[in-house]
Amino acid sequence: MRFNYLLILFFLFLSFNPLDAQEKPITFQKIERVYTVFPATNSFTTEYSFQGNFDGDLKNHVLIHFGELETISEIKASYQLFGKWKKLAKKNFITNNIFTSSFYDGMKETTLKFPFIEGGYPFQYAYKKETSDLLFLASLRFRDTDIIDTFHYTIQLPVTHKLHYQMEDSLKQSNLVEINSFQKNEMMVYEFVGIPKKEGNYPTTNSATIRMMVVPIDRDPFDHYNDWYQNLVRPKANLSSANKKFFIEKVADKETDKEKVETIFNTIKDRTSYIAFEDGIGAVQPRDVNKIFTAQQGDCKDMSNLLVEALKAVGYDAKIALSSTIGHPFKLDFPSVSSANHAICVLQLGDEWLYLDATEDAGFFGMRSRQIQGRSVFVIDSDKGFLKEVPKVKAENNVVDHVIHLKKEGNGLNGSILFKYCGLSQLWLRNQSKRIANSKLENALTDYLSTKASNLIFEKVDLEVKEKICEIKSNVATERNFTNIKDKTYLSLAFLPDPFVQSDDVEKTTLKFYEAVFQDYTIHVELDVPIKINSFEKIDVDHGAIRFQFEVTQVDDKNIQIKYKYVNELLELKDENLENFRIIKNIIKKTLRKSIIYETIK
Repeated sequence: MRFNYLLILFFLFLSFNPLDAQEKPITFQKIERVYTVFPATNSFTTEYSFQGNFDGDLKNHVLIHFGELETISEIKASYQLFGKWKKLAKKNFITNNIFTSSFYDGMKETTLKFPFIEGGYPFQYAYKKETSDLLFLASLRFRDTDIIDTFHYTIQLPVTHKLHYQMEDSLKQSNLVEINSFQKNEMMVYEFVGIPKKEGNYPTTNSATIRMMVVPIDRDPFDHYNDWYQNLVRPKANLSSANKKFFIEKVADKETDKEKVETIFNTIKDRTSYIAFEDGIGAVQPRDVNKIFTAQQGDCKDMSNLLVEALKAVGYDAKIALSSTIGHPFKLDFPSVSSANHAICVLQLGDEWLYLDATEDAGFFGMRSRQIQGRSVFVIDSDKGFLKEVPKVKAENNVVDHVIHLKKEGNGLNGSILFKYCGLSQLWLRNQSKRIANSKLENALTDYLSTKASNLIFEKVDLEVKEKICEIKSNVATERNFTNIKDKTYLSLAFLPDPFVQSDDVEKTTLKFYEAVFQDYTIHVELDVPIKINSFEKIDVDHGAIRFQFEVTQVDDKNIQIKYKYVNELLELKDENLENFRIIKNIIKKTLRKSIIYETIK
């Protein structure tokens, strides 16, 4: 899966994490930050101050991160030794480029190398950072509470501007952050103070954050956000005449709007390789569309910008939109740089909205990106930007239909399977068909199927990728499925594929998924003698959006049919839904440990 964390890098680095690349034995009694806003130069400065302790067991280093929109100055550091404070020499301030998951993002770090002294000691340091785009004053984070005791953030700005902010629910519910605002001369001052109480602590999630945005007092925040991004995109969105001609010729023989849009979408998706290159403002600003077209490389904002301009060239009013993916801590419900981490192209055809994400490797035209389904996108528009809710791909559209035919041979079973994958359920298979050589694909598919049904032996596995679905065919066999006790035979159900395909981290209180699940199974078992099965209790557990059904029936004197399905329509689970999810998981496990009991008819 390819998608670019469009705005996340600056959000992370501006939300200082003192433990980036260092060890837990450093603790901070207090972290202070004072932000001063300068609207006239579209910039702000941040004065940082830290007080803490090293425990002396590990190297005593702290890191200061900054990007190409930022300048670090006035670094001061000292430590206490034998009751006296000693300055840290400048030779112990070391600055280097750092590498992240992006190809290049321009990030640097300054390491403050304090001495190693057995037993540890108190330390303190401070520095000043200037940031050259006011929109990057985007968030305050209240995390790392196992090493940070007190947060104190101050933001001061001219009375001509206002600070809009939104506290996330997990932080709001903890009731540990106090917010005060007051006017001081010609400045408005906002204070955010977080001190843990005896009966509680800060949330540990990424959403323990206050998102923010500085806006002129007479402006709507979303309008300001729209204009800011529109101004970033405009100089990078002028497709050359030659490149416009290329796309016009591509759709010359297409008759319908859908055919034309699909052709443009597939052309850009297939010819553009994903690569993230984020230097300074490049973390949010697309690169020139003509360079992306020629280089055939770009990230989500580059591909989206190119897709928008290509569609405009052939007559469609396409627009770029910022989005928040399922894995992002925040929904795009507040106009802040920290609210979005992705970009797509949107287009309205009649009454239908198309959400086009060219970074989806195995996606195809008409299928919504799994990353943003059920989330909001903010559409950048020359008139007025607006939010759109991206419909979720429903579970019924992601059906995996499993049909297995088996025949008793000795103490085992032999037969064949036909599995049909629809919607988002087929993405992994489409990816493998593109990336793995045909000579190795069967092994990969066999391993994949074995993770779903560990007691089935798969042979001659074949994948057929069709226009909208994928099909897997294979021969299958099992060993030692039958146990005879007196006049009864027990057919173990351990060979059945496990329908519970979603992973569960039992330590988490919230789970997120990229696909609503609908697993449907029909298994036909032909026996070698006439039989009569004992009654098998039907299972029907329905928790609304999460359901499991299981039923065994005798079709005729030699044939048994097993039908079951597991459905989870939710992409985010917490509280009661998470509890029901785990209840059904345990019911499924118990069911697959059962046996069908039958007697031979003589």
